[in-house]
This record gives sequence, C-alpha cells and structure tokens, in this order.
Amino acid sequence: MDKKSRDRKVDRDLKRIREELYGKDELTLVPRDNRVRAMQEIAVRQGQPKFRRDLLKVYGNKCAITGCEVIKVLDACHINPYSGRDSDRVDNGLILRGDLHTLFDAKLLAIDTSDWSLILSDHLLTSTYYDELSGRTLRLPTDPITRPNVKALNRHRQLTGL
Repeated sequence: MDKKSRDRKVDRDLKRIREELYGKDELTLVPRDNRVRAMQEIAVRQGQPKFRRDLLKVYGNKCAITGCEVIKVLDACHINPYSGRDSDRVDNGLILRGDLHTLFDAKLLAIDTSDWSLILSDHLLTSTYYDELSGRTLRLPTDPITRPNVKALNRHRQLTGL
C-alpha cells in the first residue's frame, strides 16, 4: 500500500471512529455543547505549549508508539484528563501522533504496564492500518522520573475495558 493510499485509509478510519463517537453529524451537538466544548478547549490550552515542549524533550521529539518524527503531527496527550496546571506533569503525559491521541482519548487503545505494550480495541484490530500496532512496545523516556505514571496508565486501561 503506497503512502497516499495509507493516508486515505487513516482518514477513513478516523472518520468512522468519530462518527461512532459523535454520530454522523457532529453539528447536531452545536446548540447545547458548543459553549461547553469551547470552554474545555480553552482550559486545555492553558499551559499546553510548555507541557508539549517538555514531553517532546523527554521523548526525543518522537511519538511514543510509532517513533514518528514529524513534530507538527505530534500531540501532548494527558493520561489522566486535564484538570488544571497540576495535570501538566511529564509523568501524566505521552507524546503521540494526532490520530493515536484521538484513539487514546476515545479509549480505543491502552498500555499494558507489565511490559509497556500497546493493547488495541477489537474495533481497531480489524483495521488493516492500526492492527500492526498491537503489541508494540511503548518508547519510554530514558530518565525513570519522566516515565509515564503506572497507576495513571492502569486507570486509563481499566476505563477502556481492555
């Protein structure tokens, strides 16, 4: 599969996942949720640049799952959801490619902390693109103090049901 076909496949997979999470027409949420959503996005952005810079540094400017080095597509992902500046600790974050961040937040993937391997939902295992990530070992920062919090990752995994 060439790069262009693979990119289209990723786009289709993400669209399908968003439709499952939010419905086919996200605009149906506008009347009630736009204000709340906007406030959440503003709250998340406070402190986000420093959090992202810190995570990029400890992960060597690479996605913790794929090793992708395209900095513009790498997101600072909170393990425990953002709840103020105290949430922006390096041990509460991962640097993930944008699509993987979406899947992490959607609880479609988790980390097995016994061996730091990636666990995918059954839905993703049927994907010809994401299935290759199943069992992949998470790239960890070299300094143990900056590694992801095991309790937080276990809690996230419990919430996913994986």
